[in-house]
Amino acid sequence: MQQHIDSQLVDGAYLRLETDTGEVVPLYPDTAHTIIFEMGEHFVLCYDFRDGEGSAVNVDFYLARADSSFVVFHTSIGDRSTLKKLMKEGRVSRAD
Repeated sequence: MQQHIDSQLVDGAYLRLETDTGEVVPLYPDTAHTIIFEMGEHFVLCYDFRDGEGSAVNVDFYLARADSSFVVFHTSIGDRSTLKKLMKEGRVSRAD
């Protein structure tokens, strides 16, 4: 996951587009969560970022296996509603 994040950084920041305002907001990697979630044959990894003011922003990365590595196919920034919904439906659970 760290390699993916590092490959996406621009001047040390992961850029987020605020679709309602058109503003580009830089987010800075902070801490990877230790919990891995399974979603069938896919996975969800969570990471804490910080905005320019130091406030925490949660980012959920949805991954698929691709040969011997993984590909991020969806990223949810600052919105846990999708992950919570999938957990409530029993489609996502903590990996053992």
